[in-house]
Amino acid sequence: MATWDENEFVTIVGRKNDMIVSSGDNIHRVQIEEILNQHPKVKESVVVGVPDELRSEAVVAYIIKDDPALTARELNKYCSNHPMLASYKKPRYYRFIDELPYTGRGPASGIV
Repeated sequence: MATWDENEFVTIVGRKNDMIVSSGDNIHRVQIEEILNQHPKVKESVVVGVPDELRSEAVVAYIIKDDPALTARELNKYCSNHPMLASYKKPRYYRFIDELPYTGRGPASGIV
């Protein structure tokens, strides 16, 4: 969610909700972020749902690398093998970024 001030500046203020609904399944983005942030080559992550014709929403992970050698393939394998992450919760897409937008409550999800 965002605000738009009188000078037409947009400020990201938070998420509309913390739930991603994909193929009828409710997915808590925080669980995925916590798992991604445990990866030794991940500095920080934020997970969002994006519109998807087939699933309603697809899970996308935005990642700040702690190691430049990190790849989407490596993250996909890590998530696929993680015992606390069901396959339907695994991100469908990984996007590498340099920084996350922040609010007073932490990273904002308005990066899509």
